[in-house]
Amino acid sequence: MTTTERLYPGAATSEGAQELAARGASSATELLREQGSVLRLSEASAAELSERAGSEDETMIINMGPQHPSTH
Repeated sequence: MTTTERLYPGAATSEGAQELAARGASSATELLREQGSVLRLSEASAAELSERAGSEDETMIINMGPQHPSTH
């Protein structure tokens, strides 16, 4: 092994913007989002939001995969 080889090449990578900021540096909105807060709307507000047509690039499909991989 030479001195230029890294023993753990993955240790040199950085996740950058994906890393969590310090709790004190996060806004209240960001903290609620991290904790999985739920947005509660009145029926009228929900109906108003559902009438708005979103563009195609605002759609997100998340595949969570099987819930019990050992049985599938």
